[in-house]
Amino acid sequence: MRPRLADPELSLAMTWIWIGVLLAALVAYGIFRWWRRGHPRKQPPAPLSYSAELSQRLQKNMNKGTKRRRRGKTAKKKPPRRP
Repeated sequence: MRPRLADPELSLAMTWIWIGVLLAALVAYGIFRWWRRGHPRKQPPAPLSYSAELSQRLQKNMNKGTKRRRRGKTAKKKPPRRP
């Protein structure tokens, strides 16, 4: 069997299709870059210092108006059992 070359008209059509796809991608990338220049991303807020974060958390707990339970204390006052 002899190796056969592709039809020149078909290969030319495929080449033009690939050139069109590459140009469309290039134009889309350029439009995206132009749009991004006008709409920059928002910078994340700077992190608070530890003391500012702590005071904010304590203030949030104080504003609830509920009494905080203490850790480690039982709710009922029973004398300890003796063995």
